[in-house]
Amino acid sequence: MKNNLILRGFPASPGLVIGKLKILNNKVEFVQEYDIDDPEGEAKRFLKAVGDTKIDILKARENFDKTMGEEFKEIFDVQIMILEDKSVIERTLLNIRETKKNAEFVYKNVMNQIMENMTKTDSKYFKERIFDITDIMNRVIKKLKNRDDISLSSDEKMIIGTYTITPTETMKFGKNLIIGIITESGGITSHSSIMARALNIPAVVNVKEFLSNVEEGDTVIVDGYTGTVIINPDENSIKNFKKREDEYITYNKKLMEIKDEESVTIDGHNIDLSANIELYEEVAEVKKYGGRGIGLFRTEFIFLQENGYPSVEKQKKIYTSVSEKIFPDSVIIRTVDIGGDKPIYVDENEKNPFLGFRGIRVSLKNRELLKDQFRAVLKSSVKKNLKLMLPMVSSIDEVIQAKLVLDEVKKELFNQQIDFDKDIELGIMVEVPSAAILAEEFAKYVNFFSIGTNDLTQYTLAVDRNNTRVSHLYDALDPAVLKLIKMTVDAAHDVNIWAGVCGEMASDPIAIPILIGLGVDELSMAPVFLPEIKMIIRLLSFEESKEIAKNALLFKSPDKVREYIIGIISEKFPNLRKYILGEFYEE
Repeated sequence: MKNNLILRGFPASPGLVIGKLKILNNKVEFVQEYDIDDPEGEAKRFLKAVGDTKIDILKARENFDKTMGEEFKEIFDVQIMILEDKSVIERTLLNIRETKKNAEFVYKNVMNQIMENMTKTDSKYFKERIFDITDIMNRVIKKLKNRDDISLSSDEKMIIGTYTITPTETMKFGKNLIIGIITESGGITSHSSIMARALNIPAVVNVKEFLSNVEEGDTVIVDGYTGTVIINPDENSIKNFKKREDEYITYNKKLMEIKDEESVTIDGHNIDLSANIELYEEVAEVKKYGGRGIGLFRTEFIFLQENGYPSVEKQKKIYTSVSEKIFPDSVIIRTVDIGGDKPIYVDENEKNPFLGFRGIRVSLKNRELLKDQFRAVLKSSVKKNLKLMLPMVSSIDEVIQAKLVLDEVKKELFNQQIDFDKDIELGIMVEVPSAAILAEEFAKYVNFFSIGTNDLTQYTLAVDRNNTRVSHLYDALDPAVLKLIKMTVDAAHDVNIWAGVCGEMASDPIAIPILIGLGVDELSMAPVFLPEIKMIIRLLSFEESKEIAKNALLFKSPDKVREYIIGIISEKFPNLRKYILGEFYEE
């Protein structure tokens, strides 16, 4: 038994709880391979399992609708979409008939082929969709095995520990049984994390080696604010937990009290705070946490649903709905950022997909794809609160080509007498060093910049952040990255356009004084982080922040920058240091 073991993960849903651990074993189902004599009978058995699984998902959706309303029903619709994918069903039936193998074995092979392609991506978004596919696969296989779903035998409230937890499991157990969630996998944008936040269940995800360090019935502390888990806390840790619990209640209450206030510094400088979303149901979170608009609407999932080619009408329906929900605030729709490391639009694997066929390169190669997305956005722009943004831009020519396509679509809609925002703004993601270095030139062609610090850091430092051998070198506070941000912001302001940050750096409390001091106009982040970042902004001085940023640019390493900012936080916000830095726990 491990005592007072502290593990770190990602804070997926805020809250602080202590309780007994229930371990759910829901890893990929094991199946045996065997020959069958009746392929048609096996095909019918498979189709029945698919049908029974759909009934379970529909029941879960109905229960969630009654509890939380219809905002989140698309999570379950996505699962049904995966379940009923025609290509998967047809391939499974064909393989059953041709190989005369059992349905479990054939179906798992088909699904594994899909997931194998998706694991090759560097995108967290796509990797998190793998959990949805695994969930559906496991559910169908369990039906084929005549085995019931996971259930909790106790009525006692408990903390769930598992490799991953699915939306339907979260809904099935619900707030009446689950008081906390810990997973070894997943991320803050996974469907399960979204639902945990909707149900106000504290959750920490991506806690490496958690399951190998716990036993059923262990006492566990879950800190969904800092992403910390404590296994079998000692007397002192429990005492500190109770103290922090009261502090967090007060702290969180203060955050939510200011969520609808202006994000303005003490000397009157305004910073726009908006949200990053990937799914329509996240719009509810934007409102819940006080977001003023959407600074990044990733559209990849819309395309995945239709194997890369969603209709104009389907896109229009989604964009119009988001526009209406957020109005009068704005929504920045990023054209599909999909490419060589994704399972669609390419016929063969690329040796280095991160420097290959992706982002705007794919869209310009597939002009009709880009035209359709432009058509859908323009048709949805009647309220004039939509903006367009191009991903992974590395050359001026890409922007010129995209604008020509946009103008072509505008003329087409005008001739058809279709109403649209004729002055819709067009911006670019600045996430490639060439775009930052030539920002002065790019600024002549666009209406705004949105700096994607995740990729900008990765490309600037030549560090794959998912490679454990070099990930320690990845740091957005590196002076080289900060200088590229400054170049971009200065170039934007020189021609009176705005520049924002939509990477993870925007939600890092340590980075906020620097970003504000560098003149960043807008910060966009996952909705849950908005209140805390707003609080920090409201405690800062713009003039002091400019001095902080100026000093930060003089250092030669990210460690020195971080050390300097921590000193500033300790001096300026001693009462908030433990919250901003997460310094509640000993390493």
